[in-house]
Amino acid sequence: MSNSIGFDFPGGEFTPGIIVLVTPDGRVKPVADGLAFPNGMAVTADGPTLIVAKFYAEQLTAYQIAGDGTLDERRVCATTPRDHPDGICLDATGAA
Repeated sequence: MSNSIGFDFPGGEFTPGIIVLVTPDGRVKPVADGLAFPNGMAVTADGPTLIVAKFYAEQLTAYQIAGDGTLDERRVCATTPRDHPDGICLDATGAA
């Protein structure tokens, strides 16, 4: 998977970003849109969950990853008021 913030930064006019799935044969398929500056992604070790740091939204958003790589069950898993998440990683216990 890969993400795009959706606009030229800094200085460009804001446009929502996307997440795409890149298949082994090189096809690109959008799997999520409307993201307020996606700025990092991590996949949990204990299950098929993708967590996305959204810089402008000041939150972490989680998705369930289906067997075909599509995303479902979009939900906010943490808010970061007054702090813009700039990247993401998970520790050995799965904490972001």
